[in-house]
Formats: sequence, structure tokens, C-alpha cells
Amino acid sequence: MTPNLTAFTGVDSQNLPDVMVSVQFILAIGVLFSIWALCQILLMLVKKSYICLMKALNRTRLFSAFFEANDVLL
Repeated sequence: MTPNLTAFTGVDSQNLPDVMVSVQFILAIGVLFSIWALCQILLMLVKKSYICLMKALNRTRLFSAFFEANDVLL
């Protein structure tokens, strides 16, 4: 027999399983939203890292091209 939880939850014991399923569904939506938000943050960080890497590679190419063009020995 299901204990009477009406005093604590405000929900009749007969409707408690339905309410529990609803709460689990709401929590699952929250978890999915959190995972989506985390993926968006990680994607932003990857894009920024990629842009910084490309800029650094471009500078390196320009730097080495400058010395090759001027025949400077290091």
C-alpha cells in the first residue's frame, strides 16, 4: 500500500505515480538542455582555438616567407 504523502507533496497518493513521471520528464528536459548548452560552449571554444591557430600559422608563414624572400641567414 502506498503511504499517504498528501501532507508532504500536496498530491493525492493515487496520482503520485503520474506526478513522479511528470517530474522525471521535466528533469530529463533540463538535463538535455544542460548538455546542449555545454556543447554550445565547447563548440565556441573550439572555434576560437581554431581561429587562433590559423592566425598563428599565418603569421609563421609570413615570417618564414619574409626571411626566405630576403635571403637572411639565421
